[in-house]
Amino acid sequence: MVTTAADDDDAVVRALEYLARPDFAKQVAIRYQPTTNSAVSNDPEYLAAKPWAQDIAPLAASLVSLPTHPTRVIQIYDVLTQLRDRSVADTTTSAADLAKEYQELVNKAAGL
Repeated sequence: MVTTAADDDDAVVRALEYLARPDFAKQVAIRYQPTTNSAVSNDPEYLAAKPWAQDIAPLAASLVSLPTHPTRVIQIYDVLTQLRDRSVADTTTSAADLAKEYQELVNKAAGL
């Protein structure tokens, strides 16, 4: 994460350029999360490691980034993690009811 408090803009740019290189981006994508790098998305090594990646690509293309909060990111993320866990474990509660319940918890975590 880079903020406006970074002292060396040139160093930040160099680090971002390094992270965007396909070989490095591929290793990050293989180890941690699906790629957003188009040069990596069709790479045979990446697809061998994550064979499901092509199946979720159309869904991922339409995702909206979660908004961030300047001071309560961790609290909000914790609520979203609880929602994820509950949505997997609780198959009887409707998605609409879960959304309503957890939206209230997100609002509370955000101080709204």
